[in-house]
Amino acid sequence: MIRNACRTTFRNNEGLVLCGHLELPPEGEPRAWAIFCHCFTCNKNYKAPVHISRFLAAEGIATLRFDFPGLGGSQGDFSDTTLTGYVKDVRSAGDYLKRDYGAPRLLIGHSMGGAAVLLAAAGMPGIELVVTLAAPSKPGEMGYRLKRAKEQAIERGIGELEINGKKYLLRRDFFDDVARHDLKQALNSMQAKLLVVHSPSDDTVPFDSAKELMAWAHAPKSLLELDEAADHLFSREEDAEKVARAIAIRLRR
Repeated sequence: MIRNACRTTFRNNEGLVLCGHLELPPEGEPRAWAIFCHCFTCNKNYKAPVHISRFLAAEGIATLRFDFPGLGGSQGDFSDTTLTGYVKDVRSAGDYLKRDYGAPRLLIGHSMGGAAVLLAAAGMPGIELVVTLAAPSKPGEMGYRLKRAKEQAIERGIGELEINGKKYLLRRDFFDDVARHDLKQALNSMQAKLLVVHSPSDDTVPFDSAKELMAWAHAPKSLLELDEAADHLFSREEDAEKVARAIAIRLRR
């Protein structure tokens, strides 16, 4: 696949420089601009953001994927992470695109990034479609590793999260903040179309989350159910291509 791509940076509302990557169509002007938000503790170079943004570029959709603070090439301390901060970062990315390229019409969020784009959409006029990939419906109800880190944070002010042999620190503020967010309320008022993508075999975020997101949404909505071979990280290119095609069809409507 012939690609046009470039590294870019922008500042969030805290003044931190966030590192991004623009995936552009091989020919002509983009028919739409999109923002991709990666999963928790991931970065813009994981397979899901890379594969999906490249397939979207082939469909004429330019995509900005970027690293949240303290991850990948972005400035910041990961221990200062909050879901509220992620929401603000998504909106900062939208402001950057609107100022320098074109106003985004599409938000895509993977796992916790999915929660962030659902919350961010309300403050971003012009967003026509929000796509969640294996997103939790209740981000405050966490898996066992985050629950253990939460217990440590309550006791000591900071907790330790270990993923794939790498340790991340999270302050109590993260856990207090994430518990305050209500995706049901956000979906009840969201005007943009919704595409929920999930696999029934996801062992990180249960498929019941997808069912709840669909039930809560009042705007036009659809569910793309991947087969049981799909994993939480969307590491197969065929799944990325399926997601990109589904997005492209919905943006044409």
